[in-house]
Amino acid sequence: MPISSESKRSTGASRPAETGVPTGRPPQTLDGRFLDYHSSEPLTQQVVLQIKRLVVIGTLKPGDKLPSVRQLAQELQINPTTASRIFAQLAKEGVVIQKPGLGVFIADGPCPFSAEYIDENLSRQALAFLVEGLRYGLSYDEVVAVIEKQYKEGLGMSGKGPVNTSQSPPLPR
Repeated sequence: MPISSESKRSTGASRPAETGVPTGRPPQTLDGRFLDYHSSEPLTQQVVLQIKRLVVIGTLKPGDKLPSVRQLAQELQINPTTASRIFAQLAKEGVVIQKPGLGVFIADGPCPFSAEYIDENLSRQALAFLVEGLRYGLSYDEVVAVIEKQYKEGLGMSGKGPVNTSQSPPLPR
C-alpha cells in the first residue's frame, strides 16, 4: 500500500546538515497529510497518530497489510530505525500485529487493554490537553470546541454518528 506520492530516495540524502529537514515539499503520510519537521511532536508520533486515525475512520481495516519498514522509510523519507519505532509503538498499543516474515497487519478483535488502563491513559491525556488549552488562555468551552472540531473535521465525521459504533465492541468493564 503506497503511503506517499513522493519520489523514493535513500534516507538522509537530501537533508541539509544544518537543519536536518528535507528540502522541497515534505512527504505525505498514509492519509495524505504532510509530516511537520518543525513540530515539537516527534515524527514517530505524527505517523502513529495518522495510522490510528485511519483505523478509527475505517480507511484501514483489520487484516490490511502495511508497508515494510524499508518501504515506509523510503516513502516518508525517514530513517528505517524511525519506521521500525513506528511499528513497534503501534504493536505495543495493539493497533497492529507484526508477523515475522509476513509483515505488519492491522489488528482485529477487541482492544487488548483493560477499561482501567484505557481510562487512566485517556484521563492523563485529557488533563494534559485541558491544561495546555487553559494555558493558552482558552475557556473550558473553547477547549471542548477544539475537540468537537477535530471530531468533525479531523476524523471527517461531520454530520455522521459516532465513530465505528457498529464495528467496535463495548469496552470491558
